[in-house]
Amino acid sequence: LVSATDAPQLIIDGATGEVTADDAGAIQRKREQHLKRRELEKRWTTKGASEEVLQKIKQADMHRLDRKAKGQEYFYQKGWVAVNGFGKNSDIAKSPRLPLSLDRR
Repeated sequence: LVSATDAPQLIIDGATGEVTADDAGAIQRKREQHLKRRELEKRWTTKGASEEVLQKIKQADMHRLDRKAKGQEYFYQKGWVAVNGFGKNSDIAKSPRLPLSLDRR
């Protein structure tokens, strides 16, 4: 089963014994995303979307999450762009439509 939402993270380093985990806020956000995704799938199903269409939607979401994990954002009329070193003087900053994660208003 492919899931388009992230599961809560718990990382234990066997060599050092260091434990890293999502905080309560991150877990709640991931839970809300999961519930929204389930409602969206239910809505698409009631509209008569086939399994093939639902699978394509999931694949597109997984592709988007993969790109975001690699430090990329989608910009209007520019496509996927690496946002490492994003600065005020870059061409991306001059875009009329910044993604919400980079909007500096």
